[in-house]
Amino acid sequence: MAAETKQQKLEDTSKSQTISLVWLDSSHGTSVENISGQEQLRTFDANLKLFSGDNKCEEHIKSQSNEARIILIANGGLGEKIVPLVHDLSQIISIYIYCWDKIRHEQWANKFAKVFVLF
Repeated sequence: MAAETKQQKLEDTSKSQTISLVWLDSSHGTSVENISGQEQLRTFDANLKLFSGDNKCEEHIKSQSNEARIILIANGGLGEKIVPLVHDLSQIISIYIYCWDKIRHEQWANKFAKVFVLF
């Protein structure tokens, strides 16, 4: 799916709805970049949910009502594990994968319409 189409879909879905941010990263509190990113994301969602394991993250997402709207942010390794498990849930409106090996992660991520891979 083209990036423009994905972006339009996100904008249409998110209008007048509260969006929750969920961050999945086994080292989310250990680097300056991650801590800075968390602070920036909290300006959009003060209730940013942080998970270091894919099981707890998946449980959290699945426990939300079908009307909930969630943007999932995950590192490449954990994203590759969790995306197939949560991608089709109505709660998920988009998933952002950040990684150092963009080409590798785009190979699996391109199968999922809601996934964007960032470097």
